[in-house]
Amino acid sequence: MLRANYFGETNVTYFGNDHIGLPDELSPTGSFLPTSVVEAAVLVDINLEYQFTESLSVSAGINNIFDVTPDELGANESLDFITNQVFQYPVRALPYGFDGTTYTAKVNFSF
Repeated sequence: MLRANYFGETNVTYFGNDHIGLPDELSPTGSFLPTSVVEAAVLVDINLEYQFTESLSVSAGINNIFDVTPDELGANESLDFITNQVFQYPVRALPYGFDGTTYTAKVNFSF
């Protein structure tokens, strides 16, 4: 199986923008960005399965084979300031994960 998933561009607004006071020099009305933009991306997965017998099969897969991740937060984005740079990527309403490529293997036996 070969699968491609398209995720459109997403604007991420953070919970703190509405009720956490920020210093004037970093206010959302100044040079401070109140939202982050997660760029559009295509993630490609592949899965192979082999049926040994009627009741035994083995499969292996790779999700996100091109290791696509969102851009890291910039110093001028609200989440970076609010969390004191704890988060490397936007974390709210993220349409696809930030962990990159993952691998799977499965043995299936039915009786």
